[in-house]
Amino acid sequence: MLFNSYDFLFFFVAVLLVHLLPLPWWLRKFNLLAASYLFYMSWNPPFVALLWLSTLIDWCAAKGMGRSEDPLTRKLLLLLSLCTNLGILGYFKYAETVLEYFTDAMHAMGIGYQAPAQQWSIVLPLGISFYTFQTLSYTIDVYRRRIEPCRSLLDFALFVAFFPQLIAGPILRAGQFLPQCTEPKRPSGQQFGWGLSLIVLGLFLKIVLADGLFAPSVNDVYLPGRPVSISDAWIGMLGFVGQLYCDFAGYSTCAVGLALCLGFVIPANFRFPLAMTSVSDFWSRFHITLSRWLHDYLFLALGGYRRRRARVAFNLILTMVLCGWWHGATFNFLLFGLLNGLYLVMQFQLRRSPVGRLAFWETAPGKAVLWAFHFNLLAWTLVLFRATTFEHATVMYQTLCGLGPATTYSYLTDAQFLFVLVPLQSIVLLHWLFRELTVEQAVSRCPTWLWMIALSAMLTAILLVPGEPAEYVYFQF
Repeated sequence: MLFNSYDFLFFFVAVLLVHLLPLPWWLRKFNLLAASYLFYMSWNPPFVALLWLSTLIDWCAAKGMGRSEDPLTRKLLLLLSLCTNLGILGYFKYAETVLEYFTDAMHAMGIGYQAPAQQWSIVLPLGISFYTFQTLSYTIDVYRRRIEPCRSLLDFALFVAFFPQLIAGPILRAGQFLPQCTEPKRPSGQQFGWGLSLIVLGLFLKIVLADGLFAPSVNDVYLPGRPVSISDAWIGMLGFVGQLYCDFAGYSTCAVGLALCLGFVIPANFRFPLAMTSVSDFWSRFHITLSRWLHDYLFLALGGYRRRRARVAFNLILTMVLCGWWHGATFNFLLFGLLNGLYLVMQFQLRRSPVGRLAFWETAPGKAVLWAFHFNLLAWTLVLFRATTFEHATVMYQTLCGLGPATTYSYLTDAQFLFVLVPLQSIVLLHWLFRELTVEQAVSRCPTWLWMIALSAMLTAILLVPGEPAEYVYFQF
């Protein structure tokens, strides 16, 4: 069930009606847990067993760490959690790619090895990257004695499987969610109203902007094997920036809104990222929960900034390479992570140089220069994210530079040019206007009548967009 489908609408209304009944709190939590499993099983029922396995092992491992004072026992229990979760994630997400690389290496050495096709046809379980990081953060926090083990298996299972954010985040921490399970939750009128507003906003970002305006042009340009003109390549590159943001932010905004309608508060995953002035600024605004996870559990574990410059550079690059690897084991994603790591290293060095300390960068013209540079850097880097193969990305880069196949034929209409450039410019402008605010703060500054008109216009646009519901981009991760 997709958030942007009528099936999910009926499903959520049914879950909400039961949740609002005057039932015992444990029974309403069980309703949410059962609904979460049903939601996950609507894609591929057998994979719910992976959720159960991660839930049981991590809950038991954390309970064992909470009872034991023996350092070795605690480390072994943490290792059990790490090996189980990362082993499952590694098998389903990377085994097939590793086997392909191994087969290519064998062929390069003249060995005609070929793996059985059926044996290695692996289906990636939806959301596995997200809930794996979520459960790992829990056992690591218990091991570090930052939180106490959860006593209730029902509460912990709901934390792992909570359906609004199960498939594509935001990535929750146990300390953010489990305390909310101790007291009965019903949304206040203000919470419910704001939750519905966020759902409408999220659906508008996904259905109208990502799928209706950006995606058609991007899909036409990035069709493998099709030579495109320079102008088409640029529109496709810029359009994917808008599509990726609107698609993923649309999901995350819906997730926050759905949780609020149930009385739960989960963290925002975006904060106007297209108004970034540096690479680190972008990652502090885009996919915030993943960035913070990598910072807290990987970068700081490597030593963070408390090392010599060479080691700090290594920490930054390794963290971002693993960020790219989290998205996928293809060369494109690894290079995407490596480039972002190098960008962060260069930023780290420049900020400590005389040029980086100039007061000019704090002025409006200075911030405009920084934005223009980093926006283009982001757009060019995201070509790796969208292209199907490294060869495909190489052709796109050549075309963008005017070195690709000579063609002046445009597959895009004038209307498609406008459907990319006008919304993207509008989004960037809004992001700059509200750069220092949250979405809630930005809306609170608007007159109520204006926000109501905007919601009505967004809802009307959602209902008027034709076509079948499209999957979210981040479902592939």
